[in-house]
Amino acid sequence: MNQIRISQSVIERIYEIRVEKIMRTDVTRVTPETKMSELKYVIKENNYACIPVLTGEKLVGQISIEGYVDWLTSEMGDVPVSEIMDIDFKTLHPDEPVITAVKELELIGLRGLPVVENESNKFLGVICRCTMMEGVLAVLDLDDEKESKKEYNCILNNIESVSALLTLNYIVEQKSLEYGGEISSSIRTDLYKLGLPGNLVRKTAIAAYEAEINLLAYAGGGTVTITLSSELLNMEIEDHGPGIPDVEKAMEPGYSTAPDWVRELGFGAGMGLQNIKNCSDNFTIKSTVGEGTVLIVDINMEGKCT
Repeated sequence: MNQIRISQSVIERIYEIRVEKIMRTDVTRVTPETKMSELKYVIKENNYACIPVLTGEKLVGQISIEGYVDWLTSEMGDVPVSEIMDIDFKTLHPDEPVITAVKELELIGLRGLPVVENESNKFLGVICRCTMMEGVLAVLDLDDEKESKKEYNCILNNIESVSALLTLNYIVEQKSLEYGGEISSSIRTDLYKLGLPGNLVRKTAIAAYEAEINLLAYAGGGTVTITLSSELLNMEIEDHGPGIPDVEKAMEPGYSTAPDWVRELGFGAGMGLQNIKNCSDNFTIKSTVGEGTVLIVDINMEGKCT
């Protein structure tokens, strides 16, 4: 099996990106006097990363998810944050390479790390796993056509820790079918920004488009998660819609349960799932009536859409 590869220029750009370029600054802070009971919503606002504890502008501690859970299961009562916060933890500086942040997150196993000024320890923001890839793509801002024509001569496997960056998350919001294609278009653009081969991008975009239309037509929206490894692209499409009563029947070409309004818009021909399968090297459907459906699509570097 061939390996997914990223062009040399993209690799070089990733290594040049500094922490300050992709750190989050819209982070909710607390003080040592804040009560632990007040952190419930702060944790959610911070995408479940560590919560910075500040005295003035100086970082004096942080509360991790694990620390918060330990407090919840203890009998300590509603104590101030100062009694629970960690005071011995790793920080990042704004001029450090983003690859350093990736390595630290992998080593420590945390969802985020605080960023502080080198000398003053002034809090500047956080590097968060959940938004890291979005930040990297924004900084790269590569020209699609130019990058898609380059040789892909540096294998992802040879890049230490960069694989931790390669997860893309998309939300398909409940909208009219007329908006179908917005997310698949974003996916296509993002994959080209990473310098992935055109055939791989094409197959992924087609499968994503068909899945997006199904999410809008039958499930009221859902999520798309793409993960890149050294061997394949994995795309998982999940919804909490009505589910598929008969998966085997639904996979038959031409079979459709689309309502009239979907057919009137030119969709619902019964080829969506089949088209996704045709663009996949491995395709799995998991569906429970009344709970929802998960499509798992694996695409490697071999084969073509049929």
